[in-house]
Amino acid sequence: MPLAEATAIGFTSPMITALLGALFLKERTSATKWIATLVAFFGVLLIMRPNVAELGWAALLPLGAALSMGLVMIGNRAVAGAGTPLLMQFLVASIAVPFVVTAAVVGHYSGLDALHVGMPDWTIVARCAVVAVSASFAHWLIFMGTTRTSAAEIAPMTYVQLLIAIALGVAIFGDWPDMTSLLGSGIIIATGLFLWRNSR
Repeated sequence: MPLAEATAIGFTSPMITALLGALFLKERTSATKWIATLVAFFGVLLIMRPNVAELGWAALLPLGAALSMGLVMIGNRAVAGAGTPLLMQFLVASIAVPFVVTAAVVGHYSGLDALHVGMPDWTIVARCAVVAVSASFAHWLIFMGTTRTSAAEIAPMTYVQLLIAIALGVAIFGDWPDMTSLLGSGIIIATGLFLWRNSR
């Protein structure tokens, strides 16, 4: 799946975050936010339609990532003020490492060639290090944001990631989004900007 389209599908995360925030944190969510969320979801459906037909169930994997990100947002908000951002980063990494290592071991011994773990060369190690540092820094920024306002208001700010994903997809992979994907992405971005302006 093209990077921009997978990223756009992942932007169901703000909707999931708003829903979970209202259910578990008792955060007040206005009717305007729910309407905007439904409009954004329509944009996501536009992008998902051809990918589900072409890729099958694998096109739903970004939805799993969106649910996970929504849970991270809710978790950040629930423990805001309970510890330093550095402690939160350490705890998240401590919880994540056993899952990642277990998944790697299970994949390696599953017999599937695509999941075989071999000795990586230095370029792969270097790229993983870049991902580790940038993702940790991004999570720190998200945590700092969720300590200052509701998770539902922070989540739409991630829409700028879609613009970056489109640019990187074109520059690195040559993935030019089609008109349907651009329309869906435009709807998502417009909704995110509306939510941002409305919450200022």
